[in-house]
Amino acid sequence: DFLRGWMCANNAANYTRRGRAYNAFSAPLGSTANVAMSAFMYADLIEEESAAKSQAYRCWGLSQVRYMMGDAGRSMVVGQGNNPPERSRDRAASCPARPATCNRVTSYLSPDPDTYTLSGALVHGPAKSDYYIDDRTNDAAMVGIENNAGWIGALAGATNLPDGMWEICLQQFGIYRDDPICGSFVTL
Repeated sequence: DFLRGWMCANNAANYTRRGRAYNAFSAPLGSTANVAMSAFMYADLIEEESAAKSQAYRCWGLSQVRYMMGDAGRSMVVGQGNNPPERSRDRAASCPARPATCNRVTSYLSPDPDTYTLSGALVHGPAKSDYYIDDRTNDAAMVGIENNAGWIGALAGATNLPDGMWEICLQQFGIYRDDPICGSFVTL
């Protein structure tokens, strides 16, 4: 029921215009990544029971991973994908190289790109929109374990998919869909 609520945009989740699922009470990308990881895990559990449902969960999880990697226009993963964030809110990344002093002005308030790239780190991300401002003073630029734990699990699920899975998932989206999880509905 939890995953169905996210996938079908019931009370649990909504979607941005470009396709990212989010919960109105916990909108950052970490929540999306955690649920994508759960979708991959659940797909493995129900594969023998229902191949169609298993594939739907995998396709949904993959769509969320690909969103975060930049398929919707901009990557939310530092150092990866299309136009990735360059100004993460992380002291280890933004402090200048030694012997320069690291303080609030030279790190947090600096408009310069990160000195050290946290390659693969998922940023907090925009809350309920697709619009990301690459500015480390913006909450969306935060990097933390609460975002990246689920992100790593979701990546593990996505890398274990069979070759050609993305193409299979794309073929299932049309004007009218009959989804094994959400039922029949019309997409715009």
